[in-house]
Amino acid sequence: MKNFKTKIMGIINANEDSFFKNSRFYGSNAVLKIEHMISDGADIIDLGGVSSRPGSIAVSWEEELNRVKPIIDLIYDEKLYEKVKFSLDSYQPKVLDYALNRGFSIVNDITGLENDEVCKIASKYNAQVVIMHMQNNPENMQKSPEYDDVIKEIDTFFNQRIKKAKNFGINNIVLDVGIGFGKNLQHNLLLLKKLEHFKHFG
Repeated sequence: MKNFKTKIMGIINANEDSFFKNSRFYGSNAVLKIEHMISDGADIIDLGGVSSRPGSIAVSWEEELNRVKPIIDLIYDEKLYEKVKFSLDSYQPKVLDYALNRGFSIVNDITGLENDEVCKIASKYNAQVVIMHMQNNPENMQKSPEYDDVIKEIDTFFNQRIKKAKNFGINNIVLDVGIGFGKNLQHNLLLLKKLEHFKHFG
């Protein structure tokens, strides 16, 4: 079993409706916040242009790119990617392609690599990929989520998506059980209690 250093991820949301309003920043204000996060010890900065809070509605990839592009460009121009790793919280291939071409190195995909095009882009850039489990989608995921066995179902999901990732040549994988994404309080607490179960994936 590999041992991994615990890393701190800072969150920057470039939208009006992310669930935590203090994570919302735009343009140069976002870069100032990123620089503060780096000085505070962040190892990774995760940028998101679309809210995935319960009840949120997806936007077009063009709108998403319009929101994150000014921040991505400033990160690239100031070479902040040389100081920490940058992650994009997205499942839109064209938006991810733009970010990965400009210093980003992590794909944080709440759909868990559902889209083959995302797999192809991640592979092209040799990016690290975060595979997250979510039941349904943000718009309806918290409407009475049900599982026969939440641990077993997420384990099966990870098994399938890891195989898919590797078939596309992706080997640098992080697993995210998706606390609060299509889970009720009992599911969340059980997942936290049993988190070590998923270490068998390595």
